[in-house]
Amino acid sequence: MVAGVDPIAIQVWKRGRWCTVAKVTRFVDGCAPILAVAWRSQIGTREAISLPSVVLDYAQRLGIRWFYLRHDRQHRMWCCPLATFWRGRLGADGEWYVHLSWLTPVPWCEWVYAVQVVRLGQPDEAVAQLPLLSEVTT
Repeated sequence: MVAGVDPIAIQVWKRGRWCTVAKVTRFVDGCAPILAVAWRSQIGTREAISLPSVVLDYAQRLGIRWFYLRHDRQHRMWCCPLATFWRGRLGADGEWYVHLSWLTPVPWCEWVYAVQVVRLGQPDEAVAQLPLLSEVTT
């Protein structure tokens, strides 16, 4: 792993809650750090995979060079250099989208599970609770 960094789950604020979107880990038989996503056929991932800019920037600061996408149910896996994301499309949601055809199939492999969490970004200010009618001054 990166010096001083154990496998960690990365969470970002999405749709009103903290969501785990990726992990920094390594393969069970390896030592190089990777950015990884376990794919469970989520809606919207039929043709592309996306990651928030803040996650990609964090991984780059840690010196991570490779991204891996793993479909556990089918025991399939793909990879691409992390830099591939910046050749993709930046969406209005702040996520970089990469077409799945840009990833290279590789043999399925086990990685070390994350036992810690890092939260990137802050909850949206716009979802703050509105004041009660009795709190509004006229």
